[in-house]
Amino acid sequence: GEVSMLIGPTGAGKSTLYMCLNGLIPHLIQGRMSGRVTILGADTYQHSIASLSQKVGIVFQNPEVQLFSLTVHDELAFGPENLALTRDEIFRRIDRAVTAISLTDLLEREPARLSGVEATGVEAREYYIQL
Repeated sequence: GEVSMLIGPTGAGKSTLYMCLNGLIPHLIQGRMSGRVTILGADTYQHSIASLSQKVGIVFQNPEVQLFSLTVHDELAFGPENLALTRDEIFRRIDRAVTAISLTDLLEREPARLSGVEATGVEAREYYIQL
């Protein structure tokens, strides 16, 4: 239930710390690690990235580096995939979210090529849809 921010100069280790917090280190990025990292009592070495993603998420400072999928559909699937949900459940959640904000016609578009209005829904309204 908290939002925290970590700031510091380039090269200070912010990204390395984030990758330790969400389990990318040691599960995906190999290297030598000493000590322990626990998130709400969960040792990151003993828990999967999928289970840790339910406890901690990361938003990078540059939004352009956060979108990396080729389609809006694949970008929307990224979060639920990290929760290790079934393919059917992922598709159900995506369908519910894009239907709620009338974006079903954009699913095959490239995220980087969406206009500001297309990327955020309908002009001045804000939406929060949990995928």
